[in-house]
Amino acid sequence: MQTPLWQAANHEANISGAEARVAHFCEQSPFSYRPSLFYTVLPPDFFSDDHSYDPLLLGQQVLAQYVQPVESPQEWQRQVMILRYLADRALPQQEALPWLTLQRPDLLEAFVQEPES
Repeated sequence: MQTPLWQAANHEANISGAEARVAHFCEQSPFSYRPSLFYTVLPPDFFSDDHSYDPLLLGQQVLAQYVQPVESPQEWQRQVMILRYLADRALPQQEALPWLTLQRPDLLEAFVQEPES
C-alpha cells in the first residue's frame, strides 16, 4: 500500500548523487547483509552507510534482484527473535524524545548540529 509519505518520496525525492547505489541495489540487494561497496573504511556517519538505503529503496518499491541468504533458516529465525525482543522493549518515539531531552540533551544537540543529519 502506498502511503502519502511514500507517494511523495516516489515523486519528489532527489536522489542525485545516489545513482550508483540505486543501480547497485537493483542488481543485488539488500545492502544490509554484505560489506559496503562504497566505503573501504567506516562511513562518515550512520545515515550515509549503505544499509540506510535499504528501507528507502524498499519503501519506494525499487525493483531489485535479491541476493541469496548467507545464513541458514535457523540462524535467520534466531536473528528475527533478537530483533523482535529489542523492538518489543523499545520506547515509542513520543516517550523516547522527552526522555532524551531530559536525560541526554547532548545526543540531541549533536544530532541537530551534524551537517549530514
